[in-house]
Amino acid sequence: MSMRTNRFLLTGAAAAAVSGGLFAQSQRGGVALEEQLRGQIAELQAEAGGSRPAELVEPLRALAMLYEEGDDHALALGALEEARHITRIHYGLTSAEEALLLRQQIRSEKARGNHGRVWELEQEMVTTARHHLDDTRMLPIFRELADDRLDVIDEVRAGERPPMIYAGCYNGASLPPYDYTRGGRPTGPGTNPSCFGVINDSLIAKLRGEILLYYADAIEIILRTGDYASEELRQLERAAIRIASQATVGSVRTASGAGGSIAYCSGGTLEHYLALEILDSCLAPVGRGEHFVVANVGGRVGLIRLLSYEVRSGAPAVARASALAELADGLVLAVPTARRRFVLNAELVLALYLQAYGELQQSGDLQASTQLFAPEVPATLPAYEPNPFASAAAESPRYIDAAFNITKYGTAERIEIVATSKDPTRAEERDLIRLIETMSFRPRVVDGVVADAAPVVVRYPLGP
Repeated sequence: MSMRTNRFLLTGAAAAAVSGGLFAQSQRGGVALEEQLRGQIAELQAEAGGSRPAELVEPLRALAMLYEEGDDHALALGALEEARHITRIHYGLTSAEEALLLRQQIRSEKARGNHGRVWELEQEMVTTARHHLDDTRMLPIFRELADDRLDVIDEVRAGERPPMIYAGCYNGASLPPYDYTRGGRPTGPGTNPSCFGVINDSLIAKLRGEILLYYADAIEIILRTGDYASEELRQLERAAIRIASQATVGSVRTASGAGGSIAYCSGGTLEHYLALEILDSCLAPVGRGEHFVVANVGGRVGLIRLLSYEVRSGAPAVARASALAELADGLVLAVPTARRRFVLNAELVLALYLQAYGELQQSGDLQASTQLFAPEVPATLPAYEPNPFASAAAESPRYIDAAFNITKYGTAERIEIVATSKDPTRAEERDLIRLIETMSFRPRVVDGVVADAAPVVVRYPLGP
């Protein structure tokens, strides 16, 4: 559903709640809808003797949406400020209702180009939403913020400096703490010279750390519902794993204070972790220690949670096996290729792969078993990145065929060029060999065991 369609539906729902479904019976234009809402607001105020009852919030929200659809953002903001004032009177300063109003207000401020104000409102919205992680209405707030920061990263990579970089002073002090207290931050270009400059890598690292916390909040919201079968839950976990694989440890630890420690998952068996209550253990996506908070997402802990979801939701064998294989893949990738023979806990990794293989064998799904552990095109890691050999079976006018062995450590050995089209250069052949040497592969199962060295042949398509 598009954002525009969603807004119209929300407008209709809000109006129906306060006007007995008049919107559902009316096909009139925006002026008539505005008159209905204003009439309803006046009626509610009259009934309350001129005071501001809580029932005014919904028609004011609907009125603001109507103005937003008409690009009259000044009027939309006026209605929202009034709605927020009423919400604070009746529900306090950190209600879920105000977080939703702030989300709406941010859209209008962004449309007007008020980037400093957008930053301020975002911090208030996040702080308020974090008081209500048991309310699923907060989920879109964190997803949208993560998506927005991903867009900012794309702009930074393209050599741009989006206004949000200066509004949030990403080159200044650390980002606001998890339990942000309003105020005290410079906003807008030119308010603080230290907000300018800084290299792209530093900006991107800080943005990634912020994104990981938003993913952690969103994951916790779904976990509090107990919906372990949620596909959105899995999407969020895998998105966090992708971001964390590109981020430094420091960027993950966005803290609300200095010092302290948190009990990360280490030293236990897989069965032990799968038996834990996720939100009350080291598996919690938002890791809370004394005086600080970390995004406990991405990497091994995220992979363990993904497996736990399949177990807790009673997923079929293919889903459980895929989660086990992902966990083993993550352990392989955590060690650089050159050090795996000496550092990788091969016994644990191979046990996980064989456990996944055994799940599929027991279920009788031999096709899934082949796809996971002996595909025609060897599985490259990370699995979410494009496999450069995925088009090996397709006709390619220019190509190189390479043979090599995939070891139980996920590395390639004994690489050689075995065939080519007529025109590849020696430089292209050398580049392909170097590429394969640096890549990671999922180890292959042969005759029921993870092979020490499984031979494969791949076709690498070349450009025109």
